[in-house]
Amino acid sequence: RRFLEHRGIDYRGLARAVWVNVTNGEITQGGSTLTQQLVKNLFLTSERTYKRKLQEAFLAIVLETRLTKDQIMQLYCNEIFLGQQGTYSINGVGEASSVYFDKDVSKLELHECAMLAGIVRGPSLYSPYSNPDKALERRNQVLDAMAEMAFISSEDAAAAKARNLDVVARR
Repeated sequence: RRFLEHRGIDYRGLARAVWVNVTNGEITQGGSTLTQQLVKNLFLTSERTYKRKLQEAFLAIVLETRLTKDQIMQLYCNEIFLGQQGTYSINGVGEASSVYFDKDVSKLELHECAMLAGIVRGPSLYSPYSNPDKALERRNQVLDAMAEMAFISSEDAAAAKARNLDVVARR
């Protein structure tokens, strides 16, 4: 939500994650920005340590000084893990568009884009194949958030929420 407002680190999100982790006595939240997630996926491991988080934060700041927000978003969208189909990993919105909707990403409709955005949080949990009800609920949350932030009208959100998931059968 605050991608355009930060320069690699979201201090509010980081403070929230630190509070939750201290309260729980273990690392359960990361507070990572989209830029930090991209850095982790491209350059680091997934280990949950403070050392790795510091490396991630430093590299995110460096990346933000070298690339535009549009370039970072494009890299992220081409890299992000969006599910599994058998032993086949689905990476990037273009590939996910093909797998889930049998369409080029440029042909996606609002409700389809919202579903892809929704499954980023948990591709297994929100899989339209194994958990269609959760995928639908998450898609609708994304549409509500988009309307709340005035990216789309409430009428467009309502119309998109009235649509089915429209995913194609697994291949």
